[in-house]
Amino acid sequence: PAETGASLKRTFDQFYNCTESTIWTQMVARSFGKGYEAECKLDRAGAVSYAAEGAKVADLAAQVAAAKAAGQLKAGVLVTVWLGQNDLIEIYGNPALATVADKEAAAKARAGTLIDGVNAIVSTGAQVLLVNAVNLAYSPYALVAKNTGCTVGPTACNGDMEAVVRAFNKRLSGYAFGGRRVGHVDAEQLTNTYARSGEYE
Repeated sequence: PAETGASLKRTFDQFYNCTESTIWTQMVARSFGKGYEAECKLDRAGAVSYAAEGAKVADLAAQVAAAKAAGQLKAGVLVTVWLGQNDLIEIYGNPALATVADKEAAAKARAGTLIDGVNAIVSTGAQVLLVNAVNLAYSPYALVAKNTGCTVGPTACNGDMEAVVRAFNKRLSGYAFGGRRVGHVDAEQLTNTYARSGEYE
């Protein structure tokens, strides 16, 4: 019989080699001999990810509940938490928040929601590595919206966005430095180091 296009079609599975290029959570997991096999077939097993595109701090409660139900949160477990960027973009672009002060207050409230979620994790005996928000003031999104300059640095910057990011991060840092079960990574400072360099432009 004559061959059809369907019978001549080849299909194959292609896997990404997770050892060639890694993100920070993979590096943390591998330092404990674990990896995200469910998300990347060639990675090691043992770590679990609840990361989701577009996630906001309000989504953490459901993620924590799912992890609890699966028996994944307990003493001896390290949880990495990095949320807030999507919230800050939403807050900055919300026309109902007419002033920078309004936006700062909303950012602090979102940080409070994030802290509630972290507290729920810590209550299980697990420990948390909490990452604050990068300084979105230097992002293309923020610069298109407004370029007013920031408090430090020669590069272009959105001062209003910087104020919102700082309000969020200040609330988080006050919490993270208050206990031994929560570690803190200052992504804002790391961002500033590169963004304020003349080479960034």
